[in-house]
Amino acid sequence: MANAANDTTIVDQGFTIDSLTVTNGAAVDTNGNELIVNGLTSISGAGVDIFVRPRNAGDGDGLDTEGITIGADARLQLLGETGSTAGGIVELESGVFSILANGEAGGHGTIQLRPAVAGIVMSNSGRLFVSGRPSAFPGLSSPGTLTITHEVGGTGTLDLDGPAASGVVDVDDGGVIIGTTSLTLVIEVPLSDAFGGQMDIGNGDTVNMVNPWAMNANGVLNFASSEEFVGKFPFG
Repeated sequence: MANAANDTTIVDQGFTIDSLTVTNGAAVDTNGNELIVNGLTSISGAGVDIFVRPRNAGDGDGLDTEGITIGADARLQLLGETGSTAGGIVELESGVFSILANGEAGGHGTIQLRPAVAGIVMSNSGRLFVSGRPSAFPGLSSPGTLTITHEVGGTGTLDLDGPAASGVVDVDDGGVIIGTTSLTLVIEVPLSDAFGGQMDIGNGDTVNMVNPWAMNANGVLNFASSEEFVGKFPFG
């Protein structure tokens, strides 16, 4: 799929391609359709984005790919829609979902890890983030949830802080949505090792680690004033 520099390619129907490389400030918007990549999806560079929107048909996948690499200054974002709790869905069929240093991935929706392997299938050396959904009220956002889960048959692990323990987990929108928890991160995939990166949990935000986990001596866990942590706490 070719992109002109600084242009956005709108996926206006279902497409299947052999590979996807996005650079030069370009962007891809799934626009409620499914983009199937029978190979590696690779994005890098300032201003480069893939926007995965909800697809209200079939399995709901917006991006289905065999390997994802998010390079420096690029971003893959799962988006919601006004008046619905639906979010974008990315399915990793094989390979590894890699967020490299200074790359970003996350949003509101679901990351499904399908590979049936014993090793790491997702690695975060950049920034893994949660964001809210669009609101009907200008200037406001609705609560958002990012879920990282195994697809049927998936068995791999998540390296939440990357090989150099430099990854950041950002569950903090810097504000408060009155009367409700604003951002929620749910991680259903076991971690590959003890967490040694940085995790920020904002005011009114929640992190739910479904499996037991640990934090090593280098790990940083930043809480705001009224956060929530669900699951076995990693100390003691």
